[in-house]
Amino acid sequence: MDKAMRTSRLLLSTFLLWCCTSVFAQTWCPPGATWWFGFDYGSVNGYRMYSYSGDTIVHGRQAKRVDVEVHWHTVSPPSDAVFMNDPIFTSMDNGVLYQYLVNAEPLATDWDTLIWYGASPGDQWQVPQMDDYYCDRRIVVTDTGHVEVAGLNLRYVQTDFPDEYGEVQFSPLFLERIGSVYGTFLVQCGFENQYEPDTILRCYQDVELSYSVPNAPPCDFVAGIGPEPGREAVALWPNPGTDMLHIGGKGKMEVRVLDAAGRAVLAGSSPNGSLGLSSAGLSSGVYLVEVSTATKRQTVKWIKR
Repeated sequence: MDKAMRTSRLLLSTFLLWCCTSVFAQTWCPPGATWWFGFDYGSVNGYRMYSYSGDTIVHGRQAKRVDVEVHWHTVSPPSDAVFMNDPIFTSMDNGVLYQYLVNAEPLATDWDTLIWYGASPGDQWQVPQMDDYYCDRRIVVTDTGHVEVAGLNLRYVQTDFPDEYGEVQFSPLFLERIGSVYGTFLVQCGFENQYEPDTILRCYQDVELSYSVPNAPPCDFVAGIGPEPGREAVALWPNPGTDMLHIGGKGKMEVRVLDAAGRAVLAGSSPNGSLGLSSAGLSSGVYLVEVSTATKRQTVKWIKR
């Protein structure tokens, strides 16, 4: 068994705490949904941050827009960069997660299957195709069930991804709400390095769930020569809090506090990275604090007692 397969099996064994139910309610892109996927290609490394930014209509279909922010470090010569990739549009229908493929080839459809959460062992689906690229690669379901993560009962789909000769090289694990646990954010045909051992999920969070993969680097770690521009940590205190919320960062920032439905319940701005907001009027619960600067947007979970 090669290193990639061992990594996948290790992640599976780390994730799974078995439950006894077979009923699930699929959730995808709840308010605040954010993913951090690390990558290490030798000469470059860093992470991609995927953030749900809102609902929209694409070709008459309800869709979720996911923005993609790349934090990139080049080893030689040493340099750092932050840039945006094209957004991703996804849609959920009857337990199947689809991605919209822009300018899809005739061999593909505009909406192609990413993850079939309702699949059973033995079921399979063809992975989405890049423009001007065709490959007949299929994901084969080997096991399904439920796992408890941070108190939530989530369905998982364990699969194999054989090559054109039928040899299994990788075994992607898909988890309800979180998506792909091993490999790129969304599995597609034709992307290089999408199954490198270091191209894995580091962290996921939304208004209800916060999860970090055991032994993974910190969510926004970049192996650079110094602090990456715009990567200053956001500090919240007290957390949990009651009548007052303090936000600390660096430089000019805009702040929004979002409730579980994704509605902005507090907002403010600061020219110097220090802001206090009265939270006395908020109900007890979990909130997301969204902090936007000139270079990036970060979200941090905050609990109101």
